[in-house]
Amino acid sequence: MKRCSLLIFVAIALAACAGAAQPSNSPLASPVRTPAVSPVEPSGAVPTPTSSDGRVAVFPDTIIVYRREGGFVGKSEEWTIYPTGRIVSSDGAEWQVPPERVAPLFTLVESPSFKSLNKKYAPAGTCNDCYTHTLTVYGQGEPQTVTFVDGADLPAHVQQILPELNKAITR
Repeated sequence: MKRCSLLIFVAIALAACAGAAQPSNSPLASPVRTPAVSPVEPSGAVPTPTSSDGRVAVFPDTIIVYRREGGFVGKSEEWTIYPTGRIVSSDGAEWQVPPERVAPLFTLVESPSFKSLNKKYAPAGTCNDCYTHTLTVYGQGEPQTVTFVDGADLPAHVQQILPELNKAITR
């Protein structure tokens, strides 16, 4: 009984502390640390982070969240890629690659060609063992998400992005 009461007291105290934090109006001074597992909307897109008063998070630099799901074993992996070369994976691992390795990827996702891509590219038929790739780019303005499946008829710009993603996340 004492353990249960103590547990309830701690839970109430933590809930009270969590509600006390007030968001600031200043832009972020350092890169945002994304959670190991991002919330996913039913559409598969990662939602834009917002505060309780409806303000949208401001990202001083572009940040890329790349999710790869499927394959033969139904694996789900996610990486957050920063322009500094910092990589954070969904399993909590974090490592640094040279910024020059991720620079071509950021050039591709910050280009006007990326902004004009469709939201989704799927193959004509079904593909049970294919990967579904979801690329969300956070930067100035609204985040953009592009989802594509192995075997889909992809525009040249997306075909250039996938090898750069694989180079970026390789340790």
